[in-house]
Amino acid sequence: MKPKLSSLSVGISNNLPACFQQCACISKKNYKFPEILERDLEESIVKGSGPGGQSVNKTSNCVVLLHKPSGIVVKCHHTRSLAKNREIARELLEEKLDESINGKNSYLAQVMQEKRDKKLKAKQKTKKKYQLLSAQKDMVQDKEDLINEQDFSTEENFEPKLGDAIPQWKGEGIRGLWVKIHLAHSFVVPVCSKLGFDYNHAQSGYVMMTKWLPDEEENKLPEYANQFLGVAGFVLNEKKELLVIRERFSVIQSKPWKLPGGLADKGEDLAVTARREVVEETGIEAEFVSVLGFRHQHNFRFGCSDWYFICLMKALTTEIKHCPQEIAECKWISIEEYLSDPHLTEANKFFVQCYLNQQKNGGLTISPTLIDSWNKKTQHNIYAVHPLPKEFNPHHGH
Repeated sequence: MKPKLSSLSVGISNNLPACFQQCACISKKNYKFPEILERDLEESIVKGSGPGGQSVNKTSNCVVLLHKPSGIVVKCHHTRSLAKNREIARELLEEKLDESINGKNSYLAQVMQEKRDKKLKAKQKTKKKYQLLSAQKDMVQDKEDLINEQDFSTEENFEPKLGDAIPQWKGEGIRGLWVKIHLAHSFVVPVCSKLGFDYNHAQSGYVMMTKWLPDEEENKLPEYANQFLGVAGFVLNEKKELLVIRERFSVIQSKPWKLPGGLADKGEDLAVTARREVVEETGIEAEFVSVLGFRHQHNFRFGCSDWYFICLMKALTTEIKHCPQEIAECKWISIEEYLSDPHLTEANKFFVQCYLNQQKNGGLTISPTLIDSWNKKTQHNIYAVHPLPKEFNPHHGH
């Protein structure tokens, strides 16, 4: 079951005109409203209605103003005083006429924009305050994950609140805690360490720390990603020549000819990585055909394992423009000449032999098919054995 998220976070309006409401910046006194002449007004005094006692409905103190040039009508019965209602009615009409003429630049529009800006600023300030740190609780029990977030507003209350929460969560059966600490809040790292948290991983901008709560149970919190994924292109042109490179910097002293390739970026499919790496290193545009093979190696870098996929590719261009920052040399070479290179690594010899066997035996290959995910919201590549495309199959048509 997917984790459930639950947050545990550790306007006045009325019918009076704007002049009777508070305004932080724009001043009605200094604002120039459109001029209204008394001769352009048609005023009616009618009986009022609404709350205020029976006399309200018997007394003519409700003011109706018509601005004849614009056709704007306002009605005011805010008070029992006829004189005050006449004053307010003219101010209401003044604002209505201003809004009609000036639109977004009118006084009321500017007042509303200031209120929105002030509200947004306050919201951002609150968000910043309560984003000091989010501590996630992870309970794995009977295939159900429960994740809650605990927010802390200041450095001073962080340690006591988190310290008090840990035994409470433990008593509730929570088994694992995750704390994501952004760079701006790195000062809480020593606090977490003091409370028994350890590093899980770090990325640009944050570090993740975890704490396993059960005393008599092995830590079941998942380790961070521990595998690299590299992709290389086995690129062939129309002459069946292979595209090879020699790196400027290599851990192998002889700097052997190798296949162009590199590490996959986040969210990249194998085919996308292969095309990108080939064009970046050699300037050659190439089309993905299939997976030719892959290697799984352990203790690669930083104690991580490494998946290295070799992708059979068809060259779409032939003019080489290698990257001088990374690549010393780049060329097209025959398969036979490549195999005869005394410095060729055993892995690359094996991949070449895989290609030759594929050609010799009629060509089955590993290629992707897009399959719907379980919830039908996205699709994933599933790699399986398929017939080799006819342009790479020497037995096609025989």
